[in-house]
Amino acid sequence: MSKIVRASHIIAERGVNVFADYCNRHNPYIIWREETKNDFGIDGEIELTEKTDDGKTKPTSRILKVQVKSTEHDK
Repeated sequence: MSKIVRASHIIAERGVNVFADYCNRHNPYIIWREETKNDFGIDGEIELTEKTDDGKTKPTSRILKVQVKSTEHDK
C-alpha cells in the first residue's frame, strides 16, 4: 500500500515555511530553529537578536518555543 500525504500536513509545512521566512526577513534578525522530532505541539524555537553598537547581530539568549497554526485560504 502506498503512503498518503494529507492536505493538513502540506498546509502545516507551508505555514512553518512562511514563519521561517518571516524570521529570516525580520529586522533585527530572528533565529529560527525548527524542531526535528514530531513533538505534537512545538514546531520550533526562536531566539531574539539585537544589533550591537558596531552594527553586528548578536543573539540575546532569549528563547521562545513556537507552535505555528496554519490554514488554507484564497488569496
